[in-house]
Amino acid sequence: MGLRAETREELRKESVTKIFGQPTDQDITLLEKELIAIAASIPTSLGGGAHGHAGLIVEATKYTTMTGGTAFEIPTHPGIYPASLATSASAGTRAKEEANHKELLAQFEILKGVEQALKDIILEAVEHDYLLEIEDETLGFLNITPREMLDHLKSRGGSLDFADTKKLIAERDAEWDISENPQKYFNRVEQAIKALTRAGITSDLNERRDMALYFFKSSGEFDAAVREWENKPTANKTWNNIKTFISAEYAKENKQNKLTAKQFKANMIEEQAAATEELIANINETHTRQMEALIKSTTEAMKEMMQLIKEGKTTNSGSEKSQRQSKREERKKKLENTPACKHCGKKHPSKKEDECWELESNKASRPSNWKSTKST
Repeated sequence: MGLRAETREELRKESVTKIFGQPTDQDITLLEKELIAIAASIPTSLGGGAHGHAGLIVEATKYTTMTGGTAFEIPTHPGIYPASLATSASAGTRAKEEANHKELLAQFEILKGVEQALKDIILEAVEHDYLLEIEDETLGFLNITPREMLDHLKSRGGSLDFADTKKLIAERDAEWDISENPQKYFNRVEQAIKALTRAGITSDLNERRDMALYFFKSSGEFDAAVREWENKPTANKTWNNIKTFISAEYAKENKQNKLTAKQFKANMIEEQAAATEELIANINETHTRQMEALIKSTTEAMKEMMQLIKEGKTTNSGSEKSQRQSKREERKKKLENTPACKHCGKKHPSKKEDECWELESNKASRPSNWKSTKST
């Protein structure tokens, strides 16, 4: 198998996004982007050598701009090595010319392999009906380049029309959804701007900046950040800078919210453990079964709390520990000083005697698993 066939076979393993029905401008733009990435993965010295075979897909003027003036020129077949050189040239000259000829031939064969593979991929991605017009009855797409296939698709409905531009303008000007990451909002706006630019519609980035700031300010989520932005020098208040600034503020706020949520969870676990201490003090043999489920759930909560502490997710200062110890001692002392309830015979410092569950008047507040001490 030659270089052309090997290259074609290797690249045909690559895949692009399948297009169903009439290709739209967005479909073709995405297909073009995916094909450029595939072509660029095969190195060559053509077109400056920095972008592989991307020049087979990138439009000529854009490629020249991208490379700072270097065009991607498609080479012709170098032909058969001249027999005259094989017999008349000196050994040194002959070896040099042979090596150069082999290099040019390999370059040409690889390029043709890439080109054929790209056409194969396009034909696989697009329904055949939309390319039938440029298919030769005998040669098929042999004399058609991948770039020409893409241009044909654009000219037959793949270019932006008034309905597309109206939709894109609506996407560009849409408000920020408070539930999404601001970076997604910025990406959506910029994608719409790029598509509109291809249609000849320009977008004022200063206007985009001001609209974005208005949306973020109206949400109430970035009050401090907006004040900081407004105090920046005018020269720094650009579209690119507000993208970076707001995205960074969101990431910082998100981290702080996560830490707060974890701290809250740890505090809740600790409060549950403290409440359990009071309940355990009232345990007697007749209530053992009732308390088993509570003890089990509390044990799991305590394990989770210890895991959080072990992973460094919670922070406790010495003063906080001292306060919690003091609270425990107060609860213990209060329990000791509380007389037994005349209705149930137990101590419940957190409830008055007339709130005792043994009283029928308090029936509505009884837990589902509560049992009267009088029934045991």
